[in-house]
Amino acid sequence: MEKNAKKKLLGIRSEYLAQNIKYFWKQKNYIAVISSILVVFDLVLPIIYLLAACFYKDTTGNVNIRMYERYKDFTDNQLIYSLFISSLTPMLLFVASVLIGACTSASSFITEKERSSMQTLIYAPISPSTMFSVKVASAFVNALIISVGSALILTIVSTVGCLVMSVPQIFTLSYIIESLLIMPALLMLSILVTFLMNVKVKRVMSSFSTVGYVGLPFILFYIGEFTGLFRITNAFLVFIFIVLLIADFSLIVYIRRNVSSKKLLGMA
Repeated sequence: MEKNAKKKLLGIRSEYLAQNIKYFWKQKNYIAVISSILVVFDLVLPIIYLLAACFYKDTTGNVNIRMYERYKDFTDNQLIYSLFISSLTPMLLFVASVLIGACTSASSFITEKERSSMQTLIYAPISPSTMFSVKVASAFVNALIISVGSALILTIVSTVGCLVMSVPQIFTLSYIIESLLIMPALLMLSILVTFLMNVKVKRVMSSFSTVGYVGLPFILFYIGEFTGLFRITNAFLVFIFIVLLIADFSLIVYIRRNVSSKKLLGMA
């Protein structure tokens, strides 16, 4: 009897997860927002930077700064584009990931607020913590699918730029760490922070303030490297990944312990 009850509950969770995943792709407003993010971060900005690097002319003779002496045989244009590949490309990837995570999280939670359907969900035969877990899982699955596509597009555009400028390819160990480790962890952090903000947020666009909390440190890190203040090493990237994992795990435990029907209804 107990075994059948657990089986039935597992079936309800799986069905609820599948419904949440599918429902996201039917929401034209969210798809439009994400499409805009992908176009801007994966196509427009990289192409603009490629054109800027192609037509750049240094009149000061100070382009070959000491930090980048390993590029001493590069032309000024090649050096400028190499800086983009090493510093700005990961920054675009991370900012896009934060925005995508915020959008999918908003789709899972804020949509219920906009539709005034959260109260109905409270009476579903699953606990509030399970409801939270399912919604976070659906948001993460959708965000991961989109972010993988985003990373592929950005990688292709950047690789074409490397071929045009005759500079080393983007596929380095640091880029692999950033794409395969940091990006998923950052997605989850963005989703969880957006959930915590949902108590005060009523519209999806408001959820994008998440980028200020989650994305700003990464923007500053890569701007610092781009301007020559310091270098981001592979060891430092692994350290960031570990910190993100700890933050994700801590937030999941905290929210699951504190989420309740009353708090969920407070979002409705």
